[in-house]
Amino acid sequence: MAEVQELLSKASLGDAVAQHRLGERYEDGNGVTKNIAEAAKYYKLAADQGLAASQSTIGLFYEEGKGVPKDFAEAARYYRLAAEQGSAGAQCNLGLMLQNGEGVEKDDTEAVKWLQKSAAQGRPVAQAALAVMFHDGRGGLAKDYNQCLHLNLEAAKKGNVQAMTALGAIYREGLVTAKNDAEALKWYKAASDKGSVVAQINLGNLYLQGHGVAKNEAEAVRLFKLASDKGHPLAIFNLGTRISPSV
Repeated sequence: MAEVQELLSKASLGDAVAQHRLGERYEDGNGVTKNIAEAAKYYKLAADQGLAASQSTIGLFYEEGKGVPKDFAEAARYYRLAAEQGSAGAQCNLGLMLQNGEGVEKDDTEAVKWLQKSAAQGRPVAQAALAVMFHDGRGGLAKDYNQCLHLNLEAAKKGNVQAMTALGAIYREGLVTAKNDAEALKWYKAASDKGSVVAQINLGNLYLQGHGVAKNEAEAVRLFKLASDKGHPLAIFNLGTRISPSV
């Protein structure tokens, strides 16, 4: 294919954009035989020349062990390079690694810094992760349930399951407004439909107890079974006893 040959020629001369595009082609099998190791090779070549998109991508490859050996430290290094160039995805992934102490020393303050930058660019995963920091008062942030609610709403509108599940808990517990089981039900159901085990358990408890909805033990059992099929011990317990506190 002429386009591939042209990219190969440019890449061999050190053209970073061509290297990145070859990485995409090998990753997707577009015009070439799919080859993840070859994709990683070209992404790394471009990343080492400073291309932010390639740095972010090869960071993910190292984090997942995709085409390269899994290496969280290398993942974090490449994410930082891309994050410093403004990549919202890399800022988010670096923030998460700092938040969890993966590949880097755990540092909530530094995590908040990068999550804020990514969240400001509208990245829903960063918004949901930052909401956790406001909920817990971590990383130099004061506890702020209003900010937690706002960020989770923004992320949930974009389909983020973690945020949907968190909203269910916020409304169920009445952290910002009075307890609102109907609103909790709405968000738990949205998250449950997307496969959230925690949402399935808590939604099952709402049906079991008749909070925000008519009691429906059959629906509760169905939800507990969905979660237990994924190995969640609390859901397995619920199936045996038909009742459990929320998680």
